[in-house]
Amino acid sequence: MATGSERSPAGAGRIAWVDVGRGCSILLVVAYHTNIFMSANGLSHEVVQRLSDLFQPVRMPLFFAISGLLGASAITRSWRSVLHDKVALFLYLFAVWSLIHLFLFKYLLPHPSADTAGPFVKLYLYGLVHPQTGIWFIWALAFYFALTKLCRHHRLPVAAATIAVSVLAFHPGAGDHGLNFAQLNALKYAPFFVVPALYGKPFLPRVAENLGWLALAVALCIGVSAVGARVGAAHPFVHGAADFVLNVGGLCAGLIASVWISGFARARTVLSYFGRNTLPIYLIHLLIVSLVVASLPATDQTALRLIGVPVVVAIAVAGSLLAERLIHAAGHQWPFALPVRWARLPVAGQTA
Repeated sequence: MATGSERSPAGAGRIAWVDVGRGCSILLVVAYHTNIFMSANGLSHEVVQRLSDLFQPVRMPLFFAISGLLGASAITRSWRSVLHDKVALFLYLFAVWSLIHLFLFKYLLPHPSADTAGPFVKLYLYGLVHPQTGIWFIWALAFYFALTKLCRHHRLPVAAATIAVSVLAFHPGAGDHGLNFAQLNALKYAPFFVVPALYGKPFLPRVAENLGWLALAVALCIGVSAVGARVGAAHPFVHGAADFVLNVGGLCAGLIASVWISGFARARTVLSYFGRNTLPIYLIHLLIVSLVVASLPATDQTALRLIGVPVVVAIAVAGSLLAERLIHAAGHQWPFALPVRWARLPVAGQTA
């Protein structure tokens, strides 16, 4: 077995556990969305739902934290670079794929939780501000990069502010103020991107050397969260703080698991590949999941309902990667990158 800090052969300077962590988190995201569709059709088992709940504190904190760690160097570049390479790119991808998703879920297959009643154009424009499907992640990333770039010289105040807002967003009554799930999630998970982007770059290569401290943090977070949850019934802010701390513990557990899994060559190879290709999986998988689940017959057989989610996840991930290959082979780059005519022109004194 290789150590978790071993450089990945897929690229010079890449740390193996980082790609593994991204691969694990994208699989958890696909599994979560798959379970939503399967449950809506009576095709998911209670055990699968409990597993999904168990991984809730790991899934998005790990995904955003790794994005923040990897984005730390990007925010040191010029505003022009950040706005074009990050903010504009993510907003463009969100706009394009929101259009594709809305068309599918409004006219072809229903979405279990999205409201598609009303004129198409109105729904689309509304969805640019109030995302209704699972691709809200890249919508949030655009704002996170802009915020982090704007406030990178005021690290402590912005880190503290995002944590405070996250705690408020985690408390049970936060949804009573007109924010939908995507907007609330963007507030909940802001510190999991912002803090690693501002402070985590020196920590990145040392994660594998501090697993004992991370394990201690997991235990402390679980204990503090359990106590806070009991007290929080009467104090919403404490309840929100308990949930936030639990997600911090989930992030630490996700980091430990990523380093440990990266020590197994076969698992590292597969998950690293997924981790380096999260974008097409993230953008396409919902379309494939909805199509596959809609084609499945209702069943009361326990075995089929237990394996249904993993099977659909495998199909969705493989199908997403294949679709991306076919799109590129057909000469189309626009679904995954800014159009060439929007390419950033070289700054004076630089080569293209």
